[in-house]
Amino acid sequence: EVAQMIYSLGSMFRYSTYNNGNVVKLKEEIKYSKMYLDLCCTRYRGIFDYKLDVEDELLDCIIPKFILQPIVENSVSHGIRKECNENHIKIDIVKNESDLEIKVEDNGVGIDEEGLKNITENLKKNLQKPNSIGLMNINNRLKLKFGDDYGITIASEKNKYTVVKCRIPMLRDEGEYV
Repeated sequence: EVAQMIYSLGSMFRYSTYNNGNVVKLKEEIKYSKMYLDLCCTRYRGIFDYKLDVEDELLDCIIPKFILQPIVENSVSHGIRKECNENHIKIDIVKNESDLEIKVEDNGVGIDEEGLKNITENLKKNLQKPNSIGLMNINNRLKLKFGDDYGITIASEKNKYTVVKCRIPMLRDEGEYV
């Protein structure tokens, strides 16, 4: 188990530091997100689990690097109720017309109305706040690259759930990014 954790940490470190461009296939982003989640499942043994659903035909789609993993990390960091052993993170990746929709949902602590309003306003204004750097970074990158129709939306209810949706154009060739 320790050997597997060390292997996963090393692989994640190589992925984060290796500069192979700013785009990857979805299956690569999923691979490293699963490594992260498996490490967290080991760390928080018995506290949470996860489920990932993605259509096989989408695995070769091209997406910007570090889109999924920071959303998942955010869900673990801010969503897990450490006093509870029934935390679930569900990741769904589907085709929605000509776009990819990545949805990460947890049943954790949620966000109160005021907090959700502030985060939503900051996403719209592209303002980075110290406690929302990951989501703001993803949102800004997607809007700059693809326009205002793309980016992140969040829905949440305090003590019940948080859902982060990320909309990206469905691309199958790196040349489409040029």
